[in-house]
Amino acid sequence: MDLSAFSDEKFDVKQWVGQVFEAPEMKENPEGHAATVVMKLQLFIQEVNNSLDETSHQVLQSLPRLVRDVEAVRAEAARLREQMSVAKADIVKVEQETAQSMRTLTRLDTVKSRMERTCQALKEADNWTTLSADVEEVLESGSLQQMADKVAALQQSLDVLGHVSDYEERRQTLEEHRNRLEATASPHLVAAITDNDTARSLVLVEVFRQMARLPQLEKYYVRCQRAELQRRWSAQLEARQEEGVLEWLTAFSETLVDTWHTQTRWLEQVMPHLSPASTLCCVLADTLASLQPSVASCLDTATKEHSDPLQLLEECKRVTDRLVTTLLQAADATAGSSGSVPAASALVEAAYAPYVTQLQRYGRYQEQLLVPTIKALVPSGADLQERVDAVGSSVSKLMTLLHSALDRCLSFTYGYCLPQLLDAFQCAFETELSNVNATAKQLESQPSAGSDWTVFHASLRLLQAIGDLMTQTSRLEERVLSVLSQPPGGVPAHLSAARLLPAGDQSRYQQLVDRVAEGDSLVLLEPCHRLLDSTNEEVQKVAFRAMFAPIRSQLKAVETVDWEGRGGAGASLSADLPDFSYTPQEYITQVGQYLMTLPQHEPSVTALTRVRSLRQVGQYLMTLPQHLEPFMTQHDPTLGRALQSGVMPYSSSVSGGRSESESSVVHYIISCLSEGACQVYADTIVRIQHISAGMTRQLVADIDYLGNVLDDLGLRLAESLHALSTLLRCPAAEYGRVIAAAGQPPLPPRLVAAVRQMRGLVSES
Repeated sequence: MDLSAFSDEKFDVKQWVGQVFEAPEMKENPEGHAATVVMKLQLFIQEVNNSLDETSHQVLQSLPRLVRDVEAVRAEAARLREQMSVAKADIVKVEQETAQSMRTLTRLDTVKSRMERTCQALKEADNWTTLSADVEEVLESGSLQQMADKVAALQQSLDVLGHVSDYEERRQTLEEHRNRLEATASPHLVAAITDNDTARSLVLVEVFRQMARLPQLEKYYVRCQRAELQRRWSAQLEARQEEGVLEWLTAFSETLVDTWHTQTRWLEQVMPHLSPASTLCCVLADTLASLQPSVASCLDTATKEHSDPLQLLEECKRVTDRLVTTLLQAADATAGSSGSVPAASALVEAAYAPYVTQLQRYGRYQEQLLVPTIKALVPSGADLQERVDAVGSSVSKLMTLLHSALDRCLSFTYGYCLPQLLDAFQCAFETELSNVNATAKQLESQPSAGSDWTVFHASLRLLQAIGDLMTQTSRLEERVLSVLSQPPGGVPAHLSAARLLPAGDQSRYQQLVDRVAEGDSLVLLEPCHRLLDSTNEEVQKVAFRAMFAPIRSQLKAVETVDWEGRGGAGASLSADLPDFSYTPQEYITQVGQYLMTLPQHEPSVTALTRVRSLRQVGQYLMTLPQHLEPFMTQHDPTLGRALQSGVMPYSSSVSGGRSESESSVVHYIISCLSEGACQVYADTIVRIQHISAGMTRQLVADIDYLGNVLDDLGLRLAESLHALSTLLRCPAAEYGRVIAAAGQPPLPPRLVAAVRQMRGLVSES
């Protein structure tokens, strides 16, 4: 039976009894199980009583012994209190009896110390006089060690005579002796450092220590090592005259690393008071900044002669990167952390200083590489077909060049020269677009006829090239924005924009990064987009004129028709003939044929039936599918991209928007051509001076034919032509009534007056 529940502070009798009576034995024999539990509890109670009795008995037996122990402790405490009182009284007594004696001893010790200092001062005063008399003889003898000993003794005497009235005069005298000693010792020190003579250097270091000029040692050391490294640089350039700056830098970097390791050990042995890492950083920084000829001038000369200046600069910078990384790691190993070596920063700046001027010209170097390459993409002496094909293929080549230039900028300058690279991109686009403009001028100078599709195809391919260039430019801009929105990658810890760029370029780069970080709607290639848009607009005009040339040439025939009907074919036409007697004239059927063949692979049955009865239909219908099929089946959105961004002539009257789908592109081109045909046709008609009644009906038939062709194309006749057809169709007697009944919008007054004049109608008051 578990009795632990009885020791719980929250023991509940009812709960415990309930648990006991829930046992399985209770269900089988409740009375027997209850009797058993009661018996067990009685036995446990008896055991507890026995245990309590035994414990009580033991406690009673121990009480007398505990009482005796407590009494003994109390007696010991009383004796200790008495002894402490006696000791305190003795201490007070001693202090009272010896206080005067201690004060006397203290005064005597003070007097003794003062007497000793006075005696020493008198000795040093006498010693100063003696040393001052001897120092001149020692200085003339040239013995550096004796001179140092005398100067040290003078310093010791001067320290004691700090209270005398002529102290400042004595100090100046000592300083003069030090200067004379330093002037005598410095040539020996320079020679010892230059020769790496450890024994002589140790002696001279001790001399400088004795005359309190240890800080001057670092200056002499830096000067000597700088002169030695300059000598080795000059000897290297003389021995490697046939090699270039890259080889010079590589060899000199090895020299600097060797110097670091050998001089570190030498400094630790000879000048332990100096920090080898800090001192050597000063030496190398001073050396790199004062080389003659300088690294910057060598780079400047080499870049002017090199075909790819950026490649040369990249290779040289890799050599510098390895040098600086090696030296900083060595500084870490020597000093524990290069961050604790202030001169390490000066070393890094001196190493990369020659590249600051070169990176200031980064954009110019990039232009020198891009512009000639882009000019060569399109041959200047080629015929139209070759030039158009070259322009089309040059877009992908141009973008490959620009993306490669961006990759080079990221690896070489970590993106810090992106503003200058964007300037170079603008020059690249100007060069590419000059090729496009030259091709457009050549296209414009080509004769075009309805039966010759060369110019037509060339126009569309040129527009495709413009659209492709726009699309690729947007992708390039997105990549540049992505680069600027992220921290520069792969930048060594010791490098930053301040180490590679002049202040103006740093500010320009940071402003660009800040604008991108602020989420501005930034157009990085905005000048390039402006150039593209203006070129696209000009090319669209040229392309439209080329595509519209066959229509314009056919409409010129309107001016040669005998509209007065005085002779020729027009003389036989009578106003009494029915409408079906008038067939469209050749000039308008040519226009209709040209328009109907443009948008289709195969002409519709309706259009084919109407046009089949006209003249010279076969040539257009047989040749058109093979000419238009490449532009309809290649699923290339570039043509639509170009048309989206530009404004083709006569497009303002075209209803509906433009998209990059091939059906929308074709519909847009046909709509512009149709609108242009209608407007040119209307302008030509209003210039007719006089027209007979029969030719009036012929002209109406021509306009109706053009309207039917446009209807088959899903287009409408222009309002101007529709108004002319209405004015020409109405009888002379009803002319005024038709004009008055036109409603809104009214018929254009210009057209009303022109038709009135050509039909010879009397103006009504």
